[in-house]
Amino acid sequence: MKKVFKTIALCLTLPFALSFVACGHTHTYSEDWSTNATHHWHKATCDHTDETSSYGEHVYDNESDTICNTCSYERETATYNIWDGTAADVPAEETGVITISTAEELAGLAASVNEGTNYAGKTIKLACDINLKNIEWTPIGFGGGADIYGNVDSNSAVFKGVFDGQNHTISNLKITTFVGGAANEDASTGIGLFGSVLGATIKNIKIDTAEVSGNHFVAAAVGSSRGTTLENIEVKNANVSCVYLDEDESGDKAGVVVGYIGNLLTEDSSVSNCTVANSTVNAARDAGQVIGCLSIDVIYGTPQTVSTQANNTATEVVVTDNNQTQNTSNNDNIKNEIVGRVNDSR
Repeated sequence: MKKVFKTIALCLTLPFALSFVACGHTHTYSEDWSTNATHHWHKATCDHTDETSSYGEHVYDNESDTICNTCSYERETATYNIWDGTAADVPAEETGVITISTAEELAGLAASVNEGTNYAGKTIKLACDINLKNIEWTPIGFGGGADIYGNVDSNSAVFKGVFDGQNHTISNLKITTFVGGAANEDASTGIGLFGSVLGATIKNIKIDTAEVSGNHFVAAAVGSSRGTTLENIEVKNANVSCVYLDEDESGDKAGVVVGYIGNLLTEDSSVSNCTVANSTVNAARDAGQVIGCLSIDVIYGTPQTVSTQANNTATEVVVTDNNQTQNTSNNDNIKNEIVGRVNDSR
């Protein structure tokens, strides 16, 4: 809408009838824009001249923007936000906020977290849509996880900050290489756009088209989380597979938004206002349409924090059992419901 008003304002101020030529005739120009892939202009309405008015390059807010601010020309695709697999440095923070504008910077965030920076107390904001182009993605917080005390394995990496997608879309997410190995190995645990998060907030993000596989704690958005708020996450066209490898903890805990979410001794966790559409989940145990396992596992004598879910919806989401040797009963918690398993051990 801002561009419509801007265009009207510009049209009202353009000097359509004031271009003089050598013959002494005053040329007039069409109020409509003429365009090509790179420029815009006003054509002269006189038959005897090829003069133009207001000839100039298209103007965009950024390279992921597709609508020219001046003439409203719509280019077919943006090139800025299509990833080639490389990573860039994470931008410098400004008053506690780090703004991610490219897929390369998002990959740089993953690398930074996986090298030990958890971004506690920092807010990451996504400035535009990002196309990951089905290139293999390494989760932000890879091979992580924590217990109810917040203890993280020395080989793990977790994200502890706030990630605000600002309602932008990450498309064509692919994670299929981290399958194989025991369930307690880093390569198979905590798989998603975010692998493992702790005391974090992930909100206002859309994921469109995802192919995600792992062995334990698997989802399109967040694989494993504790003491975390997940809100306003939208996922569509996702296929999530938690692969069973004939061992106790493989094929366990998968959903489209989050595979596993549990509380901490001092921090609640919640999943709210999330939507899933046209997706599948395939796992051996604890699998649901939105959440694989919602766990409340504090022990007696400790602060009674909670894990909750509310206002989450699923449309055309199918959950199936990929371990044919197990009995597909409710004991496996393979459910075509919002939550596969609610684990309350208080």
